Amino acid sequence: MLSGFQGKNDTEISREMNIAYNTVRTWIQRVLAYGVKESLKDKPGGGKPRKIPEESRVRLIKTVASTTPPHPLMRSRKGLAR
Repeated sequence: MLSGFQGKNDTEISREMNIAYNTVRTWIQRVLAYGVKESLKDKPGGGKPRKIPEESRVRLIKTVASTTPPHPLMRSRKGLAR
């Protein structure tokens, strides 16, 4: 956003920051519509609603986090990716 205030156009900003032009446009439009502070907040309503109750979700997360996986490769993100 600061680049835009410095007189650079969207294409220049996109090239300099190595991000897609559409992403630059989206963020500029968001800041113009909501202001800097509000545009950085997550917007509610994205994604599909959860099917399980919150208490079940919390219990599941605690169980998974406190359990040691049976296979050594499943104990790290690298192992899971293999």
